[in-house]
Amino acid sequence: MRPSLFVLASLIAACAGSAARPDDRLDELYTGTVTGVVALPPSAAGQPVCGSLEVYATAEDGTGNTPLRIGRPAVHQGAGHCSYEIQNLPSGPQLAIHVSGPANALCQAGSSLTFAPDGALTFTLAQGQERTENFRAECRAGQSSL
Repeated sequence: MRPSLFVLASLIAACAGSAARPDDRLDELYTGTVTGVVALPPSAAGQPVCGSLEVYATAEDGTGNTPLRIGRPAVHQGAGHCSYEIQNLPSGPQLAIHVSGPANALCQAGSSLTFAPDGALTFTLAQGQERTENFRAECRAGQSSL
């Protein structure tokens, strides 16, 4: 009885361990990377705002529903700008990069913060391709568009 319990417990532990591991095959399939700079307005000088910026990629799911967030983003503080990198992006589907941030910390009362891309709004990546997409932050009256 004990040997069969040991074998059963070993199988359960092996299955549970493999189910909790991330799927390394996705890293082989999703090899695209997008990097860029978000230029900040002068009112942000000296403020550590990059940690509160949200930079992410989306891909359409093909059904017309809300785009899916994909990739692994990282944002870093710079002098007068934030740099970002989004890794593990797929090749093929239409991708878009989105930036949003703390409007109150950067803009005067009554204006909102918008992030305008310097390049295309959507694009596709080839397998293993790297692309640069830069943004500039602007304080404008009205609502934020991105």
